[in-house]
Amino acid sequence: MKRRDKPREEALIDFMCEQTLSPRSSYPPSIVERVARRMFVDYISTCDNPAYEVDCLLEMMDHITDKADALIATLELVKVRDKGKYVNGFSDEGES
Repeated sequence: MKRRDKPREEALIDFMCEQTLSPRSSYPPSIVERVARRMFVDYISTCDNPAYEVDCLLEMMDHITDKADALIATLELVKVRDKGKYVNGFSDEGES
């Protein structure tokens, strides 16, 4: 979802539109914020160090006032692998 040529929220909207075949108008800011919040909460429920991740979010919110943007920015920093092994609740399940 990292598309550096677009704002984070726009990249998330593009991704959701691609996945659901819905028009951009289906994703007003309130829905984007709810989706970003849900993604963060889902991640926190499986990560190895929730307190650290919440601290990262709070730090991000000191610099980014838009909630959805701060949530997405925090998720961009998430570690997926450490020393070649999946961490923070990630796995290769679902990969084909």
